[in-house]
Amino acid sequence: MCREEKLILFLWLLMTAAVSLYVSVGSYMSHRKYIHEVQQHTPCRAIDAAHHIIKQMNEFGDAPNHLLLQRILYHAQRDCLRKTGFPLFEDEFTLWQAGPVIPEVYRAHCVYGSRPITARRRARLTGHAQEFLDRYLYLEEEPSAREPVGDFYRDRPDWQKLWDNGEGKGTRLTLEWIREHPL
Repeated sequence: MCREEKLILFLWLLMTAAVSLYVSVGSYMSHRKYIHEVQQHTPCRAIDAAHHIIKQMNEFGDAPNHLLLQRILYHAQRDCLRKTGFPLFEDEFTLWQAGPVIPEVYRAHCVYGSRPITARRRARLTGHAQEFLDRYLYLEEEPSAREPVGDFYRDRPDWQKLWDNGEGKGTRLTLEWIREHPL
C-alpha cells in the first residue's frame, strides 16, 4: 500500500469516526432532551403537592385547613392543565358535598377538622411540580382559590348541576372537565 492510499484510508477512518461520534453525541443530547421533557411533565402525587402547599403556607403564617387545601389543589391542577396541557398530579378529584376532594389528601388531614394544618411532611416533587406550585402560591391571580371556604361551591351553577342534590356524590372529575370549568 502506497503512502497516498494509507493517507486516504486514514482520512476515511477519521471521517467515519467523526460521523459516528457526531451521531452518538446527537443521540445522547436528543435522549437527554427527551428525558428532561418527560421529567418536566411527569405528574407528582396529590399528597406530595398537598404537603408542599402546607409547608409553604405555614412558612408565611397562612396555614390552610383541609377544605382550603382541597380548593387550592383543584385550582392548581386546573391552572397547570390550562397552562401546560399536562396534569400537575395524577390523583383524581371526586365530588363531595364540600366540593371536589382528593380522598387520600382528605384522609391524611381530616383530623384537623376546620383548624389550620400545621403538620410538616416531606414532599417528593419533580422540579416542574415544585416550580409550578411555588409560582402558583406566590403569584396566584385568581383570588377565589383563597376565599373563605364555607358554602363556596353551593352557589355555582356548574357545581349545582354536578352535585344534583347529592346524586352526583362520588363522581370522578375528568381532567378535561377540570380544565374547562371554573369551580
